Amino acid sequence: MGTRVGPYTLVEEIGQGGFATVWLATDQEGNKVAIKRFEADHGKEVDREKAANERACLERLEHPNVLTMLDAVADEAGVDSLVLEYCEAGDLIHKMTRVVNGGAKNESESFQIWHQIIDGIGHMHERGVAHLDLKPQNVLLANEDAPCTIKVRLTLTLTLTPTLALALTLTLTLTRTLALTLTLTSCATSRTPSSRAGRVRSCRRRRWVRASRTAEG
Repeated sequence: MGTRVGPYTLVEEIGQGGFATVWLATDQEGNKVAIKRFEADHGKEVDREKAANERACLERLEHPNVLTMLDAVADEAGVDSLVLEYCEAGDLIHKMTRVVNGGAKNESESFQIWHQIIDGIGHMHERGVAHLDLKPQNVLLANEDAPCTIKVRLTLTLTLTPTLALALTLTLTLTRTLALTLTLTSCATSRTPSSRAGRVRSCRRRRWVRASRTAEG
């Protein structure tokens, strides 16, 4: 029987940071969840503060591209363990590593992943939360197969003033628009020379065949 946190049973450790450890766990129905336990060497007061801050931020958020908090269980010292969605396919760094090591490359899927990250971060800004540690390890994949759904995981956060939140939201909107324009332009540019070259080669082949037949006649 594994260690229990409230109604959840810990299965194995799947991640560790400076302030917390993340565990794979199961609920009473056997469903998989991730449990973030704040048990660093900085003392229970720091653990309580970190857990309370992250819980308050997560409670503001509700978006398909932001990791959802399902529950919170306090221990005897009053430190919350946060019960989160479990993402079977791991994090973005693992997907990037597979591509580097010879896996299939998909430009369209890459753009969709990037777009989802921006959507998730944009939602955080709209709700007054800034992500201070955005990196591939904090972008989780809910599924392996395309189309891939990603979940941005909160770690270090900052509560935003309304003015700063609006400014960051507008910046992300402009960034999204610019990236889409550049992507479409890139696709059009990369395809045009190739298609032209193909038409030239085809025309040359037809001319060579006609010339050969004429010579034989």
